[in-house]
Amino acid sequence: MEHERGFSLIEMLVVLGIMAAVLGIALPSFNSGTSPAQVESAATELASTLRATRAAAVAGGQPVDFSIDVARGSFAGDGALHRLTADEDMHVALYTTTGALSSATSGAIRFYPDGGSSGGGITVSSGARFFVVAVDWLSGAVSVRQRTEETGM
Repeated sequence: MEHERGFSLIEMLVVLGIMAAVLGIALPSFNSGTSPAQVESAATELASTLRATRAAAVAGGQPVDFSIDVARGSFAGDGALHRLTADEDMHVALYTTTGALSSATSGAIRFYPDGGSSGGGITVSSGARFFVVAVDWLSGAVSVRQRTEETGM
C-alpha cells in the first residue's frame, strides 16, 4: 500500500486552530503598555514647552507660568493648552515649590524676565523608562535626563 504525501484536512485545521490561539494570546501583549518612544516624546514635549515659556517671560518682560495638571495630562505655558498622549502605564509627577501647587495633582513653574525661574521639575516614567525634566532655579535652563529607577541615574 502506497502512502500519499501531505496533510489531511483535519491535520491542517488543528494546526491553524493552534496558531490562531497562540496569536490571540500573544498579540495583545505586544500592543499593551507605553512604548519607550512615547515616554521620551512626552518628556521632550514638556521640555520644549518649558523652554518656550521661559522665552516668553524674557521677551515679554514679565513673569510667565508653566502650569500642569498631571491628573488630566494637560499643560500650558506658551499660550496653548497641550495634552500628553499618555496611557495608564505612564506616570507624570510635578516637583515645584509649595506655593506654586494648586492642588495635589496640579501646579506651576514660574519663569521670570531675567531668565530665572522658581525651579522644579517633572518626571515621566513607564516601567524601567524614567525621564527627569529639570528646571534650574537660577538660570531657568531646562534639561532632560534619562535615568533608570534601579541606579537612580
